[in-house]
Formats: sequence, structure tokens, C-alpha cells
Amino acid sequence: MAGNTTSLYYLRHCQSDTGNHDELNRGLTAKGMADRVLIRAYFQDIDLDAFWSSPYLRARLTVEPLAASRDMAVHLHPDLRERENNGWTPDVEGMVRRLWANFEGREGREESLLGVQTRGLGVMRRLLQVYPGKSVVIGSHGTAMSVLIRYFEPEFNADDFLAIKEKMPWLVRFRFAGQDLIDIKKHDFFA
Repeated sequence: MAGNTTSLYYLRHCQSDTGNHDELNRGLTAKGMADRVLIRAYFQDIDLDAFWSSPYLRARLTVEPLAASRDMAVHLHPDLRERENNGWTPDVEGMVRRLWANFEGREGREESLLGVQTRGLGVMRRLLQVYPGKSVVIGSHGTAMSVLIRYFEPEFNADDFLAIKEKMPWLVRFRFAGQDLIDIKKHDFFA
């Protein structure tokens, strides 16, 4: 990558064990563990300078093998975590549509999408300051990544989010010149 551009590769975790409702400690399924080889293959010819991740186990388990293959550590940041919610819900589509219809809305102790976006943008801006001209992989989550896309592509909506709901892993590269976005590239590992 050219020295004057920074690439932030947001990597959604591989398939997680939805039978475990403990957000922090939910791991990956056997398929999720096996799919990590797709990530290594994708990045095989890409120079990478740093690895960051959500502290959630599923995100860490997704990015750690790639970092280990480069003899690099994974740095954790609490603001890369998934959206705080009211607990497990069987009506995911209904919840998604409610949240995306009112980006600032929330119920109970849940976090609004705007809240997730605000903390995610804070981390993104900090990474751009610390790693100018570098390539960084960030272990992330579907909601956290989608609200960042929405910031740059305001037309991104609930239907777009629901279209990627089952894509695990999923990759979005944000490429910048300084703090200015050049482009966004989305990669489906199974397409």
C-alpha cells in the first residue's frame, strides 16, 4: 500500500456459538474455527503493521491466528466491543429494524446505534493518527462495522445490515489519506 494511505481492515468474527449467550465469552463454532484459514489466505500477500480487536472472545479468536502468523500481538480496545444490548432476543430482525429506524433510540440498558458509531469512530480516528500510511487489522462485530459504514455511506440501512447478518467472517477495508476516506471495499469470503 502506498505510504500516504492508511488501510483499516475491519474483520467481522467467524461464526460464533450462539448457544452461548455470554457476549464477552462466546467462542467460535467448529466451522468458525475452520474458516479462519480463509482469512490467512486473503491476507497472504498484504503487508500488515498492527492488529487490534474487540475484547470479546469471538473477535479475538478470529484475528489471533493471523497475528500469530506474523509474529505480532493483538491489542485489545474496549470501544471495539459489540453493541450493549438487553440480552438475547429471538426476534433479531424486529430488533434490527427498530434500531435502524431510530439510530439514536434505545430501550432499557441497550446502547443506541449512534452510541456504537460514536465510540467506533473515536477508535478509528485514533488508529489513523497512530498508524499513518500503515495497514491495520481490527477484529470486530457486524453491528460495530455496519454503523461505521453508515457514517460514510448514509444510505446503509437495516436491509443492508440484515443482508450481512450471516456473513461470518466478513471484511470491510476503509482506505484513508490522512483522516479523509478514499474508499470502502467489502469482501465476502464465501462469494
